[in-house]
Amino acid sequence: MKEEVSRIGTFRTADFSALKKPGQYYLEAGGIKTYPFYIHDDVWEDSAWRLVNFLFVERCGYPVPGKHGACHTDLHAVHQGRIYPLNGGWHDAGDMSQQTPQSAEIAYSLMQMAQSALSKGHMDLYNRLMEEALWGMDFILRSRLGEGYRAMSWGTNLWTDRALFTEDDAGRRENHVHDGALENFLFAGIEAYAAMVIQDDPELKDIAERQLSWVVGYNPFGQSLIYGEGSNWCQLYNALPGETVGEIPVGMQSRYNGDTPYWPQFNTATYKEVWGGTAVRWLMLAAEF
Repeated sequence: MKEEVSRIGTFRTADFSALKKPGQYYLEAGGIKTYPFYIHDDVWEDSAWRLVNFLFVERCGYPVPGKHGACHTDLHAVHQGRIYPLNGGWHDAGDMSQQTPQSAEIAYSLMQMAQSALSKGHMDLYNRLMEEALWGMDFILRSRLGEGYRAMSWGTNLWTDRALFTEDDAGRRENHVHDGALENFLFAGIEAYAAMVIQDDPELKDIAERQLSWVVGYNPFGQSLIYGEGSNWCQLYNALPGETVGEIPVGMQSRYNGDTPYWPQFNTATYKEVWGGTAVRWLMLAAEF
């Protein structure tokens, strides 16, 4: 045991780096027992199972058992006098909005993580990730309306009435259609993912893994930000399905530029709201290990 003094107190730390045997472990001292944790070569794949569960719950237009029915079946886009039904993909946060670029990024990250699982022969995880990715790619392809136009985004915070052209389809809840160059470039890149080459950098991978560790509890508060992964989870803002295993918030908050440890208990849309985009970036990063 080694005594460590920090800005927030004095602690004793123990180094278990020499413990290499794969298995499930827990620590116990003075009658206090930790939640179990794993030691194995592919430890980040545990989080992938949880995050893909969260993304499944975020599906739009799909009946998710125990969470919600087939939602937003009246979501549509109007282009050149035609009406296109467009629910699908994933809601992009803990509310009910839907952004096509967000769903595209989610599909890309799932395919990236799936390729990592395939390379290790982990077929159950590979198949589950690809199943979820194909749900999103179906939506991405249906968003193409011809001549570079796509259904891009809509914003809502309510369950809709399943009827076309009623009040819940108007205003900011109307699906926006345009031919943005940036968005089309993004979609083209995702559709051409198989041609991409990823270079490994050991130093950057070490930094990345430290970031993964920080998120799941190796932080001054000993608190995991992924609900169901690690332990000592905080309450998050998820208005759509409620607390869900694998949900992860948009970010962490510190006091301005000082980076003083700061963990506000309140929920806000820019702090503790769960986002599909954060799950995307976790999967992209975890796919490197």
